[in-house]
Parts: sequence; structure tokens; C-alpha cells
Amino acid sequence: MSPNNRPVSVISSQASLAEIMDALIHALDPSGPAITICSPALPAPTLRAPKEISLVVATSGSTGDSKYVALTRDALWLSANATHQYLQAQPGERWALRLPLTHIAGIMVLARSLCLDSIPAVPIMGRLDRKADFEAIVPTQLHRALTADEELLRELQNARAVLVGGAKLSDDLLTRARASGINVVTTYGMSETSGGCVYNNEPLAGVEFRITDKSLIELKGPMLATGYLDQDGRVQTSPAFHDGWFTTSDLGEIMNGNQLHVLGRTDDVIITGGENVSLDEVEKIIRTYPGILDALCAGTPDEEWGERIIVGVVADSPITLDEIREFVGRKIDRFAAPRAIVRLDQIPLRGIGKPDRGALSMMQSDEEI
Repeated sequence: MSPNNRPVSVISSQASLAEIMDALIHALDPSGPAITICSPALPAPTLRAPKEISLVVATSGSTGDSKYVALTRDALWLSANATHQYLQAQPGERWALRLPLTHIAGIMVLARSLCLDSIPAVPIMGRLDRKADFEAIVPTQLHRALTADEELLRELQNARAVLVGGAKLSDDLLTRARASGINVVTTYGMSETSGGCVYNNEPLAGVEFRITDKSLIELKGPMLATGYLDQDGRVQTSPAFHDGWFTTSDLGEIMNGNQLHVLGRTDDVIITGGENVSLDEVEKIIRTYPGILDALCAGTPDEEWGERIIVGVVADSPITLDEIREFVGRKIDRFAAPRAIVRLDQIPLRGIGKPDRGALSMMQSDEEI
């Protein structure tokens, strides 16, 4: 165990906002202890971190394996300041806190609030306790505002800007939100980049991106994490961090010179019957079918096909598997058509609001072939 590391203070996400803000202030001071914010429903980790680390965020990828992302004070401050530069935010302006503090997106709302010398607004009984100039939400919350929550809709419309990230935002939802008067700013990032670092497809100040020969997105900039911690406080060697770059698990392409187009995660592509199929693309097609409100696809093992596609649908009218198969077959090809369907009340989610393909793949189908 290195003498240059120290215990990480575990803060409950159920602590008061004042307590959490105070702990973050001390963590951002070079002499203060690093913190990690955890749900009280989960076992508290015992962690140590190098002295330069201010924040440790637990994150899990598509495999579900937990990693502890180590972030410095400079990474957090520079990320917050780059966001405010993009939004032209002024001291005293206020953020709304609608995201869980166990995730980087929620913590960055607090860090940005400290930068602006303000206290975030919080929802109480469905309404913010004070007016907010800026919002940070996930697509599920945006959908809820447009379909069921008029108070949330008004608050988003009254904000100067609404950051939307954490999960895939459909073109249809984005168009509807902007048409309703919400100033949506799409964001792309992850715990390893101190949250969002690409806004409306363009990099924030100091951020660079590039695409590898395998079409993976790589990110570079002062907002990058130091790496992943082990429980002894050592930064683990990881091929994801190399030469100042972080290699994501997302596929992308560069358009119009310097705009990043995120195509989806590498695990969003399966091979069925020898054909590569983008689950994201199949979902987009299925969502356009009359009566379907939302859809999620997953790949499951199949002896004949290698993998087959199962689709979960939220619909306002009865939908059969044959109807969806025929529709997808016309739009893409029959090999991309789902071979099983699960009828859902809502799409299963994990973490901050990411659709949970793993949970869908474990569900009992209502129809299959």
C-alpha cells in the first residue's frame, strides 16, 4: 500500500444536500479527503486514492463489472468551466438537480453550482424549490415532460438550456422537445470524462476526439479521469487510457469537419445468421410503426442463428410479432427482424436511465418463432 494514498470518504446519497455539498467542497480542496457517493442500499466500498484524487465514481459498463473512476480536482473544475463557457453562464445563476448523485451527471451539477457560487434547485413534490437557469436530465425525463408532466415541461421551457444525456436521445424526441420551446443541448460523455464533454455534437473547449480504425470514439482533454482505482489506491493499468486518450466502447463517425456522430455501443451490434445487425437501427425502425410508443432490442443466444433479436415494445394498441417482422423486413431485411417479442409497460432501465438490454434478454417472450 502506497504511503501517498489515503482513505476515500464514503458519503450516502441520502445525506442532506448541504452535507453533500460540504463534503464536495472539502474534496475539491487539495488538503481535503477524496469522496465517493454511494446508495445506502448497497455495501459501502473501502477505497483508498492518491492524494491528487478528489472524487471516485463507481461505474459499470455493459458487462456489469464495477470500476472506480478516479477524478482530480482540475478535471472536475475544467469540465464545469468548459460547460459554463459553452452556455455563457454567469455567477449566481442556478442549476436544477434532478439526477442521482451516485452518477457523474448528478455530481457535476453540484460542481457547476459551486463554480457559479449558487445552490442547486431541487424538486419538492414535483416542483423546483426555486427557479433554475440550467437543467440536466436524461431522455426518459424529457419524454415524461412531453407526455405526462406539465409542471416539468414548464420548468424545462423556462430554463436557458437543458442538457440531455446519459442515454440515446431519439431524433423524434429531440425534434418534439425543441418544437415545444425547450432549448435542448445534447451531451455525450461518461464518468471517465467528468460527464458530458461533447455538446450538440461539438467538443467543449480543450476537448478533442478522433475515430479509430475500428470506428471507436476516442476522447482527449483536461477533463479525463486519471484511470481506474483498485481497493489499495493504485491506478490500474487499462488499455482504455493511453497516450492522453481514452478509448470508449462507442462507435462513431466525424461529420461536417468537426462534429461527432455517435452511432452506438459496440455491444449494440450483433451477428445473426452471419449478418451484422445494429440493434439501435432496428429499434429506430420499430418506433416508427403505428401504435408503438417505445422499443428496445437485445440479442440472445440461438443455436441456429448464433444470436437472435428479441424486442420489447411499449404500445398503445395490440401489436403482433408477425406485424413487426414484416415491417422490419420491408425497411431493412428479414435477417434483421426480431424473432421474439415482449410486451412492456415501460422500457427497463439501469443506472442513470440507460435502456437495459441485459434485463430484456432475460425476460420471457410473449411470442416467438
